[in-house]
Amino acid sequence: MADLQLPDSNKIFKATNVRKNIHPLYMELATNLSKIEILKYIKIYNERIRASNYLSENKKKDPVVEIGGKDFVGVELLIDVPNKTIQFYSITSAVKRIRGENCFCCYEYNC
Repeated sequence: MADLQLPDSNKIFKATNVRKNIHPLYMELATNLSKIEILKYIKIYNERIRASNYLSENKKKDPVVEIGGKDFVGVELLIDVPNKTIQFYSITSAVKRIRGENCFCCYEYNC
């Protein structure tokens, strides 16, 4: 596996315990998440990625993905490279949308 560097982006960063060699899948997912305008912070961890529009106020500065915050938008992905699995562990959005706007659920469930 090649030694991949984080892209020149102030949106993507990694946890301190993440190895120097980041798997290409993590880089691709983080880069794609950074293209979503509302997600301002993407952090790569061991076996997961978190992205949000807010950072925690503790020393770790983690993207906030917990439910209940005002105007929080966030996602946490669990990544299992050997088993080729990506799971949505957490998704939150306190941003209201108007019924009928283009969104995944409208296409799938006709809400």
